[in-house]
Amino acid sequence: MISFKNAERCHKRMWNWLAKTGSKTKFAWPEFYILNPKNGRVIQFPDNDCFACELNQDNCRFCPIDWNGKGEDCYSPNSPYLKWENAKTIKTRKRYAAIIRDMLWKRRIYARNKIL
Repeated sequence: MISFKNAERCHKRMWNWLAKTGSKTKFAWPEFYILNPKNGRVIQFPDNDCFACELNQDNCRFCPIDWNGKGEDCYSPNSPYLKWENAKTIKTRKRYAAIIRDMLWKRRIYARNKIL
């Protein structure tokens, strides 16, 4: 399992690249194919090609990103991710990718099925 620090770092690097290219998909991120000089492995494809999903084991309730300030997930109607995914122009995709890159990640504490 990926650490919080590594998931956040990879998320920001991938979305920074998407903000620069505009026309690429997450799956095309070139760092998925670069060997890590420390251990000789490539970065593994995370669940849904998303490092937040990998960190929360694909349970949206535990996502480290608060997509709209109301505790909703990336597929909520007004989320920047859904807007990025449905964007019609490269300029719009770049803008939403930059928004996603800059979104705050926070460690969450969970107790008795509640987010504290």
